Amino acid sequence: MIGAYLEKEAEELARFFVSVIKEGNAELPQKKHFLQTRGLVLRILHNGKILHEFFKKSGEQSIGKLLIDIGKKIKELKDDFKIELYILHDFQRTNINKLDINKGIYCNYISYSAYLIPETQNLDKIQYIEKLCQKASLPNDAWQRDGFELFDFEIEGFEFDVEKTTM
Repeated sequence: MIGAYLEKEAEELARFFVSVIKEGNAELPQKKHFLQTRGLVLRILHNGKILHEFFKKSGEQSIGKLLIDIGKKIKELKDDFKIELYILHDFQRTNINKLDINKGIYCNYISYSAYLIPETQNLDKIQYIEKLCQKASLPNDAWQRDGFELFDFEIEGFEFDVEKTTM
């Protein structure tokens, strides 16, 4: 299911998120793209630096509810900030042989977990999974251990200027 969200729908999500922070709006719109249960990565950036980053796996809550919960944690959102919104779906268990470096990946091992979304770093499969292990504070070879769970997922990314998303 690639391309499930239109740019217009993603912009509505971003506008709603900004209104949660700036106006305390917590009234969830009853529209399909707010009510769908999807995973989410949301980043708030200033001058290219990530100030806040949130990750929620698919199936935990609706996108709209996730935006409300995240918005309540943010103390400040200036007009020159940017919002990166990544909608995640189709989580599937995978392994190193099936791993697609053009998809996002998520791991879970004991009490450690982490995710990565594809960036423009030209990594091979081993480098990609080792970077995931590092992010989870695990040794690079943790993916070879019994009990290491690896998932991949589809991702749709959008970027917005806070100034342009103010309702």
